Amino acid sequence: MKKIIMSVVLCSLVLICGCSKENDTQIKMNESNNSNVNDKTQELYSDSEDSGAITLVFGGDVLLSESMTNTYNKDGGNVENILSPNLLSEFKNADIAMVNQEFPFSLRGTKMEDKQYTFRTDPKYISIFEEMGVDIVSLANNHTLDFGTDALIDTLDTYNNSDMLCGGAGRNMEEAKEVKYIERKGKKVAFLCASRVIPVTDWNATGDRAGMLTTYDPKILLEQIEIAKDSADYAVVYVHWGKEHQEYPEEYQKTLARQYIDAGADAVIGCHTHCLQGAEIYNNKPIIYSLGNFMFGGTIDRTMMVKITLDDNIETQVIPCVEKAYLTSIVEDDNLRKEFYDYYKGISFDVDIDDKGNVINLLN
Repeated sequence: MKKIIMSVVLCSLVLICGCSKENDTQIKMNESNNSNVNDKTQELYSDSEDSGAITLVFGGDVLLSESMTNTYNKDGGNVENILSPNLLSEFKNADIAMVNQEFPFSLRGTKMEDKQYTFRTDPKYISIFEEMGVDIVSLANNHTLDFGTDALIDTLDTYNNSDMLCGGAGRNMEEAKEVKYIERKGKKVAFLCASRVIPVTDWNATGDRAGMLTTYDPKILLEQIEIAKDSADYAVVYVHWGKEHQEYPEEYQKTLARQYIDAGADAVIGCHTHCLQGAEIYNNKPIIYSLGNFMFGGTIDRTMMVKITLDDNIETQVIPCVEKAYLTSIVEDDNLRKEFYDYYKGISFDVDIDDKGNVINLLN
């Protein structure tokens, strides 16, 4: 889909943000409630399609590791080596596609000491996301700064030279908290990205330090959601949170998700836990607590895509997937799909999952 880059001026706020890995540790930042115009402009993608329902698809954590890129490079390089044709079609047929990027695009930087897992990938492999049809990625997670601010800056520059957006990290707090807007079918969708999982407080962006937006204290994110809904038709929050390998959300995840929706979010999408976490419908808005690993490698092969349709009503569909040998594909077998729907219903809250994967609110 051909995209035209436009510019939107984003108002600036500097608020208090919690940024420690420990729940009781907070870093105070300069606070201002002024809505002064920031000279940083932000990209808005638009198209000229007729009005109608907007479809969004989301994948979870993506790690373009050496093993993943080696698989991609077989036979001259083909994204279908790591993403099945039917799943690739879901990405390309959607109006907007988003994933979590669990690494920096860089060949520079110094590996963080005393961190068990550190990742980075050659910037040339942004071509994989381009071939997939990804429109926006979240950088707000616990690996974006694995190789320091040099690698983060390279990542930001890589996206600035592409037709895609990235959210949740920046050269300073103003950039890290920026709302990203994408326009489709005459309507504007706002995307906000934040993490509640960082290894050290220095990863939090400040007025003059590169880093990411965190949501230990949700004040900044809640303010940004309100700003987003003032100028957009819909707002989506994509957040890194939860406890690894745990299928049920922590209580704070449920509290924050409701706060985001109360502030104006129309959908909350989570990731980080490696495994899936369930769904909930709150005030007729979907919460997907975690999409888990999507294209990652490792021992967890059960995953999914979620499709959200924005119209007069918001509809949510889960698409069962499996990742094996660095290939992620849609589950086609009817019995296995039913097994997945039953499983996902079992870890969700007050919802049913029909035979098409539609998430149905049982509280209505």
